Amino acid sequence: ATLDLRNLTGIWAKIYARRERLLRKHLKVVAAAWDACIAELNPRDMVRGFREDVGLVAKAADPVKQWWKDSATGAAVAWLSQIDTTKGYPALVAAIESAIAEGMAEGEADALAVAADRQGATGFVIAGAFTAALARSQADPGVSQQAQQAAEKMTTGAANDTGRTLAALAADGSTEAGMSAAVEDETSGSQSRSVAMGTDWTLSAAILAGAAALYSQASSSQSAAVMVNWVTAGDGRVCNTCSGYEDNSPYAPEDVPDYPHGGCRCSTEPADDIPSSFFAGLLS
Repeated sequence: ATLDLRNLTGIWAKIYARRERLLRKHLKVVAAAWDACIAELNPRDMVRGFREDVGLVAKAADPVKQWWKDSATGAAVAWLSQIDTTKGYPALVAAIESAIAEGMAEGEADALAVAADRQGATGFVIAGAFTAALARSQADPGVSQQAQQAAEKMTTGAANDTGRTLAALAADGSTEAGMSAAVEDETSGSQSRSVAMGTDWTLSAAILAGAAALYSQASSSQSAAVMVNWVTAGDGRVCNTCSGYEDNSPYAPEDVPDYPHGGCRCSTEPADDIPSSFFAGLLS
């Protein structure tokens, strides 16, 4: 089955609305924490060092020099690698931890909501399911490690983006002041592609993990596994990888694929009923 995201109804409309609010919330918090870290780093020093390395102080730009691009990326990586030494870095990791914990809780709550709807149960309180699941996900020791890894990937992505910007500006003969201003813009949490995509991908992966964990628990409680369908948005924007995941459904919970890219709009749903005991206590 596919989902028409422009015309969602019923439980899927509620689920996607909740996920959109959750993403907006965590994007704002992570971007603010990122900006607090970046504020402790000085882009002008990095730009000045880069310009000296490639000779921009003494001669005009030559856009064909590949080594400029390599130098730009190296300078950006060295500069942003200091982010974990900033005073704001623990808050950044904590913001990502919160996104992961709430994503896992949302994934479990969504899976229960879809299961209850599938079986015709009415009065399911998804907010209650989220609250109960959040208490468990916040106690998961793996969340902290996942957040650290997500922060590192975010930093690496931002460094690569910054390096490309520096190289392009070098080719255009930009000044030191112009480069510094561009780096500030590129690394702003509200404008950084890496921060936005990294937060989106991290939250989506947590939602998927929470749902898969719920289906695994349901499988363990009975003799047969609860199989899982991959569900796409069903429009022309769906990538070939996700279409293939949908075509190859259903999956055992442990075999459900990871999201293949950031901004993925796909979801999962149970191909089989789960025991009603999993959601009976959450019916109003």
